[in-house]
Amino acid sequence: MHNKKQRQRELAKRTLTYTAMTASVIILVVVSLFLVLGYTVNKKGSPEQGGLVQFRSFPTGASVSVDGAKQSFTTNNKKNASAGYHNVTMDLKQYRGWSKNFDLGSGELLWLNALLVPKHIATTEVQTFDQLSSMKISPNKNWVAVIEKPNEPKLKIIDTSDENKLKTIELAIPEIVAKSNSPGDVFKVVEWNFGSRYLLVSHISGAKTEWLRLDRSDVNNARNISVLKNINISDAHFVGDSGNVMYVLSDGFIKKIDISNANDVPKNVAENVREFELYKDDRIGYVANKPTGQVVGFYDEALPKAREIKNFKPEQPNVHSAISNYFNDDYQAISYGTTIEVIKNPIGAKKTFAKFELPSGVQWLYFSNSGRFVVAQNGSNMSVYDLERRQNFQFTLPNNPPYKTDHHLKWLDDFHFVSDVGGTLTIFEYDNTNIETISTVTEGYDASLSDNGKRMFSIGTNSATGKPVLQSSVMVVD
Repeated sequence: MHNKKQRQRELAKRTLTYTAMTASVIILVVVSLFLVLGYTVNKKGSPEQGGLVQFRSFPTGASVSVDGAKQSFTTNNKKNASAGYHNVTMDLKQYRGWSKNFDLGSGELLWLNALLVPKHIATTEVQTFDQLSSMKISPNKNWVAVIEKPNEPKLKIIDTSDENKLKTIELAIPEIVAKSNSPGDVFKVVEWNFGSRYLLVSHISGAKTEWLRLDRSDVNNARNISVLKNINISDAHFVGDSGNVMYVLSDGFIKKIDISNANDVPKNVAENVREFELYKDDRIGYVANKPTGQVVGFYDEALPKAREIKNFKPEQPNVHSAISNYFNDDYQAISYGTTIEVIKNPIGAKKTFAKFELPSGVQWLYFSNSGRFVVAQNGSNMSVYDLERRQNFQFTLPNNPPYKTDHHLKWLDDFHFVSDVGGTLTIFEYDNTNIETISTVTEGYDASLSDNGKRMFSIGTNSATGKPVLQSSVMVVD
């Protein structure tokens, strides 16, 4: 009898313990889910859903203040915050302060990305040139291709992978590929392939333009694309990393070519094309001039043929197209007049996702590197649309200088523009906040952070000789 009662007590004790443990786990899961979903308890003791804010900075270790209250953590970190209007600042010793105002939605996950800039930036000359005709920085940010004299068929390839010790390679274009016949010839660096090994260079001689494919690692692997395929080319973009396959615009036709295959028959994608853009390796957005009017089209290699997305009258101004992908959805932005329309999944239902304006009209239309932001630009006038938060920002470039460059503004990363307008290197965010001046520069050339983000490379001028220089600005304080 004693053993039976003891066993019953032990069983009851064990049952109570397991019940308490199970209840604790359930409560913990509910509370965790409650917090993950952004719920907090307000002053009245009622649950209230806010949002989750991710604080990220480069360099890390910055202190964070939310609505004036300093937080117990440093970047990178996260915090639940109530829905509504907030101000956040991030501060790091020896760096300029960073601030952002935002309206947090219920249940929203918001990333705040601060690129912190040193209070004092040292800029030094790292390479001097006799002249500078054209230059391009590679996608992996480790190489700079330079043509000094426009009529000389040779390049300098500068290895910037070690920002403290740059290396320069002389790359002469073989005469069998291209030959300078007159002082009026012009060689121009047009594009790196995504793998940062191959280059497209245009060679203009009189009324004739030839396109060359160069290999920075093997001078003998240079090819004259125009001669190999016996076609006129006005624009070209690499496909993949082989350096052999590309889409070109030839006499109004978009063609896919393979210069490694002598038997390759170029495939026509679209005709009467005025301009086109390649996204990744298989999607193209384009604008064509047809007798009936202007056509904006979209092409995916998975499709049997290109599709017409929108039609305009011949006299409609400012018709441009840009394409990208964001969170596995294709987006095509189309401008006409002062309006920009964003189509989601253009080969599907062609749903209008958003419309916004640039009152001065659209000169250039493009996406950010990540595909999140659509940019319409006309000189110094900008209109940026955030696909994720569905917000539009209209502004002029910092200090509103005269815009002389023949190409649109460049993205420094996924959230920041870099501008050389007015001879001042400036970085600022997609909403025209956190404007920071880096150095004086020469307009019209690439500027980029090094791969590790510690240096900013740009083109300047030697004050004594007046010669162009590649310069390096220290962006991380050691």
